[in-house]
Amino acid sequence: MKNWLKNLKKIVCGFYLIIFSKNSSQSYLNYLITNPFTALIRMSENLIGLNELNKKKIYGKIWICTGAPKSGTTSLSNLLAIIHKHEYKKSVGRLYHHGMLENENSNLTIDILSRFPDGGVLKYHPILNSNNILTISRLKCKLFVITRHPGDQLTAFLNDHRYKYSNNINLHNNNYFLDHNFPININIKEGNFNDGLEKLINNGYLMSSIIFLNEWIKYSKTEKNAHILKFEDYLKNPKKFIENLCMSLNIEKNSDELIKRLEENSKIKYLSIGENPSNFIASKDKYFSEKNKESYKKILENFEKVYNFSELKNLYPDLISFNK
Repeated sequence: MKNWLKNLKKIVCGFYLIIFSKNSSQSYLNYLITNPFTALIRMSENLIGLNELNKKKIYGKIWICTGAPKSGTTSLSNLLAIIHKHEYKKSVGRLYHHGMLENENSNLTIDILSRFPDGGVLKYHPILNSNNILTISRLKCKLFVITRHPGDQLTAFLNDHRYKYSNNINLHNNNYFLDHNFPININIKEGNFNDGLEKLINNGYLMSSIIFLNEWIKYSKTEKNAHILKFEDYLKNPKKFIENLCMSLNIEKNSDELIKRLEENSKIKYLSIGENPSNFIASKDKYFSEKNKESYKKILENFEKVYNFSELKNLYPDLISFNK
């Protein structure tokens, strides 16, 4: 009887949240229609959990670092963790949610956030949805979105994962591509590098990556605690990148020891994105075959007719073109 009363309370909370929240997405409302009981309980559990976290006074102490895989999220989150520990002595530093591939809806769940009792930096790849907008807003999380040219990211991603396949490193149930954000189920172990690129370009990965980035960029421009950074800026001039990052976070210029630590940890050799062709700009121009270039341009030209990715295109005017 007690369990039924608890679930009834959650359902009431869920209806309240959906009716009065501006952040209820159409996709979630569709899910509500097909799975009303489960959907309401999950969303209300998150609301109740957020209220509990609010009581711990962690407003602004949880920083979220996101971006497409192989775009420098690990490097950036490590730098942010150094800053966070400098700002908050009890900071847990950086956490990476290893259950990401099992988190079916990519939500910033209470289970994940409760690991930050005194704040910290979460490296994660959540999609932009009503639940995550609500979480970021309620907890006043700082958001850091790091972008990379999709063509270069595609090249680095494939290079890294072919290496992992060949060395059996960090595979999830022997198939690293089963990811809800970037749905793909292809065999990249067979064929050469350009065959792998062709599969990623034509089987949805490229478009999923572009939607992911474009939506986060668009949201970040409306969120006062959000920061958009380019991985290319980091590669070009790590020191300048550090200076701009500190300035955006109002870090005092006389924090010499902190700046020194950040510069030491920003050296390119520490990038966790594998070897060639991962850690340089315009890798697509060098590693894409003519067939890859043709497929890439055709997919994006057609995709642009049905989806507006102008936010990402503003950051990368050459999004569809290639250097000669």
